[in-house]
Amino acid sequence: MRKHDFSALDPLGKALLAYWRGAESTQIIQEYRSGRKKSIPAAVFFRDIENFYPTEEVFSYCKGRILVVGAGTGVHVLELERQGYEVTAVEVNPQVSMA
Repeated sequence: MRKHDFSALDPLGKALLAYWRGAESTQIIQEYRSGRKKSIPAAVFFRDIENFYPTEEVFSYCKGRILVVGAGTGVHVLELERQGYEVTAVEVNPQVSMA
């Protein structure tokens, strides 16, 4: 099996893990190719359904067993399970999966 390098995901994983461990003011800086930067609070990755974005309102389309690839912190997985779905989650970033 080939070993993969996920080091590019380290900054995100470290920020989310820091938030999970209590650093609630943690921010993630997203830099665009244009050079513009945007600050995103890590808390957004731990929100509940009441704070999901309109583009995330896809739960009515879900049926049967669900596979969530790139599950991140699992906010969508938790909501799907709350709604009674059988969910399998996959995340390659070990720091995010620990959160």
